[in-house]
Amino acid sequence: MKDAVTEGAESVFYNSGQTCSAPTRMFVQRPYYDMAIQLAKRVAEDTDVNSAHMEGDDHIGPVVSLRQYERIQHYIQLGIDEGATLVAGGLGRPENLKNADG
Repeated sequence: MKDAVTEGAESVFYNSGQTCSAPTRMFVQRPYYDMAIQLAKRVAEDTDVNSAHMEGDDHIGPVVSLRQYERIQHYIQLGIDEGATLVAGGLGRPENLKNADG
């Protein structure tokens, strides 16, 4: 299960999460739910968000446009409003990108 959850969570971040086939849902049997949440949380927290100009493939860069960023913010807020439990990330830019242009 550890590999399935970790690889599933990692694949969501491919291309900064902007793929038509990003697996954003995961079905987990109830007895393993808390473990799956913790594994996915660790993947999210260990994924660096940085400038697209940074070399390497161990981080995700920005989304494609302001419109896409606003759409993402809307869905995060909608999830919160509907009672979702946020375990990593959240609204707004990551601290290291708060003063970034564009």
